[in-house]
Amino acid sequence: TERAVRGEIRVRKTDGIYRANLRGDSIHLRAQVKAAASGLSQGIFAADSGKKKLIETRRVIEQGWLAVHELLRSNHQGEFAEHVRRFVDQMPPVQTEKEQIASALGAQARRFRAREPRPTR
Repeated sequence: TERAVRGEIRVRKTDGIYRANLRGDSIHLRAQVKAAASGLSQGIFAADSGKKKLIETRRVIEQGWLAVHELLRSNHQGEFAEHVRRFVDQMPPVQTEKEQIASALGAQARRFRAREPRPTR
């Protein structure tokens, strides 16, 4: 089964990049994080050229799952149909790899700010 059909959103990395990332040594990931952080700090965030393709792929996948939902419902398998419907409803939003990195950086910054002690009078 294709990764997208299963709801998998992480980008598959080559073995070398994957292993370097496990060691915390990935130049590729470091460059992507640096670019995303720079874009966030400057308020500039250019959309990736692949976003349109991702959106189209998601639309096709959702249509497929909704067809399965309807088929199950028409065969009086409502419980399974509802599982499929919930799966589709809970799919994360379409994001490019750059958007995923920026989102993770933003979440990390919010957690860091939340842990900082507030100044007292």
